Amino acid sequence: MKNTTEIIYERINFKIHKIGQNESKVLVNYKKCSNRDIIHIRHTHKPTNTMRMSVSRRTYSNRTIFNTFRRNLSNAKGYITNVEGKKIEKTIHYIEQCISEESIKNPNLLFFKTLHNQEDKLKYIHMNLIKMSYLLKNMQVSEQKWLTIYEKISNLCPLDEKQLTNKLKTLTGKYDTTSTKNISYNCALQNRICKEYNLLNLNACYVFVLKIVIDRLINYLPLYTISNYLLILNFCEKFFSFFFNLHNRKGLKKLNFIYIHSASNNYADNVKVLKNSNKLNRSGEKSNIAYQYKELYNLKYHQIVTHKINLMLQILENINYDQIEASQFSQLANFFYATTKGGIICEKNVQNFLSHYFKVAKKKKLKNEILLSRIASPHDVLILSQIINIMYYSKIIHSEVVLHLVNFYKNINPFSSIICKRNMFDNYLKLLTLVELTSQNLYLYNYCKYYVLNGNMQESTHMSQLCNFFFVSSIVGIFNISLFKFYINFLKKNNKTKFKASLTHKIYYTLLGWDIMINRFIKNLSKERRETLELVILKYDTKNVHYTYSDMVSNEFTYLSHQINYLTHCYKNKIVLEKERKNYNFNQCAILHILKKHYKNVIYEHITSQKILVDVFIELYKNNQCKHVAIEFNGRTHYNLVIKEQERAPNVMHYTMKESNNTKYKKWILTNLNFYTISIPYYQWNGLYESQKEEHLLHALCLL
Repeated sequence: MKNTTEIIYERINFKIHKIGQNESKVLVNYKKCSNRDIIHIRHTHKPTNTMRMSVSRRTYSNRTIFNTFRRNLSNAKGYITNVEGKKIEKTIHYIEQCISEESIKNPNLLFFKTLHNQEDKLKYIHMNLIKMSYLLKNMQVSEQKWLTIYEKISNLCPLDEKQLTNKLKTLTGKYDTTSTKNISYNCALQNRICKEYNLLNLNACYVFVLKIVIDRLINYLPLYTISNYLLILNFCEKFFSFFFNLHNRKGLKKLNFIYIHSASNNYADNVKVLKNSNKLNRSGEKSNIAYQYKELYNLKYHQIVTHKINLMLQILENINYDQIEASQFSQLANFFYATTKGGIICEKNVQNFLSHYFKVAKKKKLKNEILLSRIASPHDVLILSQIINIMYYSKIIHSEVVLHLVNFYKNINPFSSIICKRNMFDNYLKLLTLVELTSQNLYLYNYCKYYVLNGNMQESTHMSQLCNFFFVSSIVGIFNISLFKFYINFLKKNNKTKFKASLTHKIYYTLLGWDIMINRFIKNLSKERRETLELVILKYDTKNVHYTYSDMVSNEFTYLSHQINYLTHCYKNKIVLEKERKNYNFNQCAILHILKKHYKNVIYEHITSQKILVDVFIELYKNNQCKHVAIEFNGRTHYNLVIKEQERAPNVMHYTMKESNNTKYKKWILTNLNFYTISIPYYQWNGLYESQKEEHLLHALCLL
């Protein structure tokens, strides 16, 4: 960081971030300035965090500095309200223009004026939003004009009046004469509209305006084209991105993924139950967002999110894939990629999208249009990358699509100049978590191995990729002895490097898995076999272990075990888990209450001595023996929905829920740490009555 930072007094927006104990950093965005407006701030490196300012002719105190900062921050807030006010005025102007063009359908609507540049900026924005609400509620225009209005309203940025300097007084309680007098509106009509439509604050106005426009769009959906649909979806995705970025900031609890279930029998009535049962789990109607995701209703702008989700579902239901063009399909792929990565998964619509992609790919294959040469077009690589990410984040795996991807990547040159090697590595690594590991797709692992070994180990991005590679290798069950020696040397060399919290967790759980592999599996081999062991492949489902030996390697497992123990201890101390934190999972609480009626030693969200978080922990005493029981409620993100066409009936899809690699890996670690594990699938649990839940849970504990 430079010792001198220039601060411009004219129209600046700034933030001050405290860095450590010895310095502070000032981030400044500035426009024009003159030489006399420049102040040089020299950061001292003393523990007191003081800043020295030197200006020609005068030196300012710290109080003067922060008063200046505060003043400019107020100006920034004023700038935001000015911009928003102008956008609202332009939107109202367009609405009035639409009404004038269709005046016969809209008599007596344009009789009060729009406010401009009032002293109380929030108040005049509120008044204009009330007017906009009234016009939108009562106007009748064509479907294309509603589409343009939706576009303009989607560009508005909801103001948070609580965080702005000039707060707008919000009315509460019943509407009586006193509360009416507190509002000085231009006319009695605005007063009546405010009460009738419940537009008592800015947030209520934004929600009301958006809901009106969305309702109008839904009425006209059959009249719109696919291009119109994609335009609407684009604005939905932009708001979803804003919403999740706002509420998934660093230091906040990450939101659960929102899974929107299909209302048709094609999905809900055909989810296979695990444990080799052929019984179908009939989940009935689609899930209620209000019940499954209560935390949404504690968040800012949650009402807008629910309205946008409903609009998105209506549009996706109306898209006819037989009429969609290649360019439009690319836009739709980008939409599904962005929304699923953000945390909103429309299960039925993702399935339809993947099925259509496979249908098109199969036709191209029959016509020999797929390039089986060693060169792939950038467009093909981009689409395939988005398909992989959609399946990866949504946890909806179309088996035929995965097989197509594996064959496609196998026949192209991954080192081509038109292919970004970093993106190729990310795609291969994610694809490795989607496939059932066989000799046909082991090339995915080999390419990732080649990539991490030949990268710049000093680059932070490559260091993260290296750690992610070893973590993914562990959760899919690949333990390469020779390669892990390289990883140990890398960790020892960078032991003082401060990684992100998520990456630190991955490093620790990778080391923990390797410690178990060496002490519980490899240790049982003979000395000769241990010394020539090259690769271990573990199937977590079947618990089958495959060992590969080579005369080209020579292992010293005593030294390797000591190094792993040392690094595991180091990274264990780096992990900090919150002992008391809010959890909105209704089902976990239900399990806790059931167990507390019958057992004393029940702990909710228990952190084990190995720093592994389990949903519910019980110390169970049976036959003078203490058993540590970890009960895990596995929600939707713990499973992959695997879709596969039946061989004898190509148009009939077979749906199977399979535990994700992360879930299987965690269960394997807990089991080898002498925990008795009970996994409760969400789709079984939600189909039981309260009495049945208690009965099944107690029966599972009795079997231990």
